[in-house]
Amino acid sequence: GEVMKRVEILEESDESGGEEAAEAAQVKVDFGVGGEASGLSGAARQQDGSGVSSAENVLLLPTPEASASVTVEDLQVCGEGIQDGEAIAVMARVLGSGNRPRNVSLSGNAITSTGASAVLTLIYRSLPAVESLDLSDNQINNECDRDLQELLTTHSLRHLNLSTNDLTSLSDWHLPLSSSLETLILANNDLGSACALDLAAALSSPTCSLVRLDLSNTGIDAEGAGMIGEFLKDNTALRSLKLNDNNCGEGAPAIAEHATGLRVLSLRNTGLTDVVAKKLVSALAVSRGSMMERVDCSNNSLCTDVARASVKGLKLVKKSAEVIF
Repeated sequence: GEVMKRVEILEESDESGGEEAAEAAQVKVDFGVGGEASGLSGAARQQDGSGVSSAENVLLLPTPEASASVTVEDLQVCGEGIQDGEAIAVMARVLGSGNRPRNVSLSGNAITSTGASAVLTLIYRSLPAVESLDLSDNQINNECDRDLQELLTTHSLRHLNLSTNDLTSLSDWHLPLSSSLETLILANNDLGSACALDLAAALSSPTCSLVRLDLSNTGIDAEGAGMIGEFLKDNTALRSLKLNDNNCGEGAPAIAEHATGLRVLSLRNTGLTDVVAKKLVSALAVSRGSMMERVDCSNNSLCTDVARASVKGLKLVKKSAEVIF
């Protein structure tokens, strides 16, 4: 039988001063057996000359009427289990309709590097308006590194989520990153501490605009965390760094010492000890503590006295700092 997949599409808001915001529309992607798209249709409300919405019209994409009536802002096909052929069909149909989405989310599916490479190629060649791409929770490995590199170095993408995939290295990405990238989420990939060295060129580059970096549960150890801290000495852009669920606690003081612009540091379940916690607080108090807004040290083996002393130490440099133990 046929498998029905849903693509959620939001109409572009009316910026011409109209009283009513554009209504949301839904587009259904109909896949036949074997993952080939057999049709793409949508329902959208149109307005007549008086500005009153007329009856709902069923539109067939890609037709001029559809392109004029529905503008894709957010393309979301999440948790549907679609495979490579279906993912490619979705992107090709939307591209063929003349729409240019800003946010694309294909998370929680069964997309491999083959499908990811095709999606990435479509984006960096034909969809320059895409600002956010979420390919998390798929089956993507390093076979699509070349296309990832092309996207990260030439496209104006701002947010990229590749968490919970099968990536094992960043060495073939040939960073630095595009100066437009603000968020990079790589959590839950078996990257190891080598990824810290791979990110060196990106983090230390004067053109780096990365604001949020999530390396949680990537196998980074204390040495890797220390390398990240070293690379952050010349970086004033990064505001949030997450290293949760890595055995890297002993490298945390180096991050606190060198991260010049960091506001949020998350070290949940990283093997922090009493001794390391004291060093962490000392580093924050002496160097960048006044900049810090939130430090998460929860799920670590810290005694109550040390936790209280740590909070007190941070409060001395910034009363509004939130410290979680």
